[in-house]
Amino acid sequence: MERVYDRAVTILEEIEILKANLKINDLSVMAVTKNQPVEKIEQARKAGFRLFGENRVQEFLLKEDYFKTNNLEVHLIGHLQTNKVKLAVGRFTVIESVDSISIANAIDKEAKKQNIVQDIYLEVNIGNEENKYGFSKDELLKAVEIIKDLTSVRVCGLMAIPPITTNEEIREYFSLMKALFIDIINKKIDNIYMNVLSIGMSSDYIIAIEEGSRLVRIGTAIFG
Repeated sequence: MERVYDRAVTILEEIEILKANLKINDLSVMAVTKNQPVEKIEQARKAGFRLFGENRVQEFLLKEDYFKTNNLEVHLIGHLQTNKVKLAVGRFTVIESVDSISIANAIDKEAKKQNIVQDIYLEVNIGNEENKYGFSKDELLKAVEIIKDLTSVRVCGLMAIPPITTNEEIREYFSLMKALFIDIINKKIDNIYMNVLSIGMSSDYIIAIEEGSRLVRIGTAIFG
């Protein structure tokens, strides 16, 4: 448990130095708690983490009381199945993994029932990998133009997981994500708020921050 705490503290300290060097103020750091027990999550919380990411709705529900009791923000970062939408909407601060128009529609429908507006990010399959979910870069703008008309979801950013490759190629993927992000901002589309670019994980978060990420998702580097 002490190792989790120590690693979490080290990560936060390193990121504070990076923010100062790059003159960044608006950067969020998420602890990804997939398959992690509450006891380990508590060590990350004690170290200073306040934002957490869960991959599966069912696993999150087992920890929901802990997150609520400690007033912690939780994002859904894993693929959301249609039959789990009812359980996810209203429970997560942000659903980052909106990877299709049909899921966006389902979230909108459920949010209407709950009389809320659910914040979402659109997931981009930036490497066009067959085994990953998300909009291709060519599909993204078309999807934005459709989803903007949904009244009970609010698009607040983009999320992506690049292919496992060299640091040089990962930097190119992150740079492309930043370009897509800026392009949508510049179009000034109603109901589309490009506030957060969520890219970067344990192995590449430094590169992601350098390329414009404003939310990094760190699991292995904290929990092992």
